[in-house]
Amino acid sequence: MIREAKYQDAESIQNLIRIFSETGKVLFRSLDEIRENITDFQVYEKNDQIIGVCSLKTGWDQLVELRSLG
Repeated sequence: MIREAKYQDAESIQNLIRIFSETGKVLFRSLDEIRENITDFQVYEKNDQIIGVCSLKTGWDQLVELRSLG
């Protein structure tokens, strides 16, 4: 199930991002940065475990940047 991230998901989100950042596939995000921008994140949850994440950052002229996809 894909859902909006909650503040308490921040550590699980960071763990996923850390795994993908070690391979150079995404940029590392600090826990504080994730918590400050938690409303930008969506998570994929299966069996009560977060197994996917992405962040959508809106910008100028209705552009959207896909970030932290893992």
